[in-house]
This record gives sequence, structure tokens and C-alpha cells, in this order.
Amino acid sequence: MAEISIQKLGDSCLLVDVNGHRALLDPGFYAWEHERIDLAAMPAPDRLLITHGHQDHLSIEFVQALVAAFPDMVVETNEEVAGGLAEAGIDATTHSTDWTAQFSAPHEPTPMGSQPPHNVGFTVGGVFVHPGDSYTFDASPLVLALPILPPWGSTTEAVNLAKRIRPRHVIPIHDWHLTEDGKKWVYGTAIRGLAEDGITFLPLDDFESVTIDLD
Repeated sequence: MAEISIQKLGDSCLLVDVNGHRALLDPGFYAWEHERIDLAAMPAPDRLLITHGHQDHLSIEFVQALVAAFPDMVVETNEEVAGGLAEAGIDATTHSTDWTAQFSAPHEPTPMGSQPPHNVGFTVGGVFVHPGDSYTFDASPLVLALPILPPWGSTTEAVNLAKRIRPRHVIPIHDWHLTEDGKKWVYGTAIRGLAEDGITFLPLDDFESVTIDLD
């Protein structure tokens, strides 16, 4: 069926390879800051997928660097983000390919009560889902990038979402603000809760990778 490789670059930014098609998702400033990412060593993504315009999911500086490093890469996002990128001189499409697909995933209400941005989720290779900042969607992937403790949600909500969607594997995202001890506690809670439903939680740290055989 498929082999998927996932590298976590920080918070919600993931590099995903499904059978040789590579997508980089949500290039936010948490991943880009501190100059930790070496673009010269990164495999060229075919697509850059952006769920919404919050800076922890979209760093204009990061996108500009990616476009310069990988001129053949296509940037895909929703219309709201595409308009903002155009103002920065970055071309983007709202059209998916036969191996990427957008789906409805409304942004959750923000803690400060501000108007949430337009958020979309992405399916990659028909097997992997990144929902951005949403717990409200119906996609049913084999591998789910799960916002494990965002400021607008909770670990309990995250685990309940995964139990409802029932992926085989879960990768944690939206966890930048956790300390190492905090990650151990939150990840341990998720591991135990999801194991009851036969779901494997894979606690990737920044720059760690995992390859999953989905046959």
C-alpha cells in the first residue's frame, strides 16, 4: 500500500514522504527560529502545504527561504493565505494534486476571542492527515498529526478526537511550549489513552524521523 516517512521540524511543521512524494507542512516560526534548519541538507519537497495564516504555522521568512532553495516546489494553501502570500511576492495555488487534498477543518475558537483565520486540513498520499488548528473534521487517515496541547484545546480533547477518527498511528504536533518533562507527561497520557483503542502514539521530538510501513 504505502510507506510513509515523517520528520518533525518543530511544533506543527512536518516533512512527509509518501511513496516518494514529499510535502512540507505548516512552516511556522517555531521551526524556523534559531537557524536550526539546514535547507541545503533537506530533501526537496514537491509541495509546501499551509493550513492557515497564524505565525506558528506560517513564517513568511521561512516560506521565502524555501521558495528560493526549492524553485520547483509548489505552494498550496487556502484562498485567504494565498492572498497574503501574493502581497509578499510568493505565488501559491489553492488547487490540490492527485496525492494532496484539502478538506474542511474550521479553526477552533481562540482563547482571546479574536476572529479565527480560515483553516484547512490536508491529506497527503491518501494516508496522512494534518488538520492545522482544528479538532472539527471527518477525515479518516492511517496516520494523524494530532494537536496534542494547543492553547485552544487540551490533551483530553486530542485523545478523544483520535479515538473517534481511529488512525493507526498518531504524531504529536502543537507542543513547542512544553518542557521536556511536560512532554513526557503529556505524551505518556496520550500513549496510554490511545493504546486502549489500538492506536500507536509516536512521540517524535524535533528533527526526529519515523518510517511506517502501512501494508
